[in-house]
Amino acid sequence: MNIYDMASEAGVSIATISRVMNSSGRVKKETRERVEAVLKKHGYQPNAAARGLVTKNMWTIGILTVDIRVIHYANTSYILEQAMSRTGYNVMLCNTGGMMEENLRYLRMMREKRVDGIILVGSIFGRLAENEEAMNLLSEIPVVICNGFLPMENIHSVMVDDSLGIYLAVQHLTAQGRRNILYVQDMDTDSALIKAEGFRKAAKVFGIGGDNRILRTSFGLDGGRSIVQELIKGGSIPDGLVFGEDLTAAGAVKALAEAGVNVPGQTAVTGFNNSIYAEISTPSLTSIDNKYSLVGEFAVKLLSSLLDKQQDVVDVTIRPVLVKRDST
Repeated sequence: MNIYDMASEAGVSIATISRVMNSSGRVKKETRERVEAVLKKHGYQPNAAARGLVTKNMWTIGILTVDIRVIHYANTSYILEQAMSRTGYNVMLCNTGGMMEENLRYLRMMREKRVDGIILVGSIFGRLAENEEAMNLLSEIPVVICNGFLPMENIHSVMVDDSLGIYLAVQHLTAQGRRNILYVQDMDTDSALIKAEGFRKAAKVFGIGGDNRILRTSFGLDGGRSIVQELIKGGSIPDGLVFGEDLTAAGAVKALAEAGVNVPGQTAVTGFNNSIYAEISTPSLTSIDNKYSLVGEFAVKLLSSLLDKQQDVVDVTIRPVLVKRDST
């Protein structure tokens, strides 16, 4: 049965059926109840796209993240999806791999689908500012970026003070009397660069060196393992290793154990994200809790405020905390 048949059965016009389905315009109470009874009888569900043409709201939010397989992105995206669903929105989740062309492909699709808002999960999306088409695609739509920044009035941020997080890790290790501390950078995102800068600041404050204390490796277990192997090969094992990611730190802890280096007796290790990797590492990993659930909650609140066209919308910065475990 189509909309014309239902209008005939309810004894109303097509326009009245449309107003009832889209909650638009005035309809008498008894007429609305009669139309709703017919709709319910035939199990009619209005097409979302057609409804959107009337209400100017598609009730759909786009979430762009780098790689849903990375637990930090997965956790944050889960919080966002659940929270947006509770407010009545459908969610489109897209993995871009951090590639600009993929970013553009998904942003074009979201513009075509007329999504009501977009949430960007990851500091790497701050680099969309370098691409004119990306910025055009993001214009005139409410956008929230998690732990990143884009210079547009319609885009707001929920930031984590990553620099402070690394500072807390260094402070913790130096308080134990450790002086030969190295920082291991395993990414080239804006967040990773901010973390490295946080280490430089902490190194200066606590007098443990500077750029010569920063090493580079790849992200993940293999990255953590390879940096430890390089240090052992060079004959220089530090008494403290600070990592910007838990998974890489867990790889380092495993490699240190395999090499017979006691953790934390000889070398203390800290991670970042306070993820499940920190808990299942042996020994368990001291880590910086960047409060991903809070990031997700604030991102939803910000986007909801933007969708409701509230005037007083401000960016948010979250302070991380250090969670001490057995690796330090």
